[in-house]
Amino acid sequence: MSSGVFPWMAPEIVRAPEKVSQKVDVYSFAVVLWELWTLQSPFGNRSFQELVSEMVNTDHILRPELPTGQGYLPIIPEIGPGWRDLVERCWSEDPEDRPDFR
Repeated sequence: MSSGVFPWMAPEIVRAPEKVSQKVDVYSFAVVLWELWTLQSPFGNRSFQELVSEMVNTDHILRPELPTGQGYLPIIPEIGPGWRDLVERCWSEDPEDRPDFR
């Protein structure tokens, strides 16, 4: 099981610290939205070491799986209209593509 705050950390904190801005909080917010939607812990079945290794040593976009019915999560209806879109925008790989908090 993963530990610490790593599952909620935006990738740029590890990959490109010079790009860190308040958009890292928007990314973390997306992971919290995902938790509320799925009632699970992000990357709950992965170890901390696996997550760090995957984020640092690859260009893979590491995100919790969205509930599509394929993979380990069943189809879970969106909590409200636009929920999926909001999560995906908030955890965008490019921080500039993430919305601002207002």
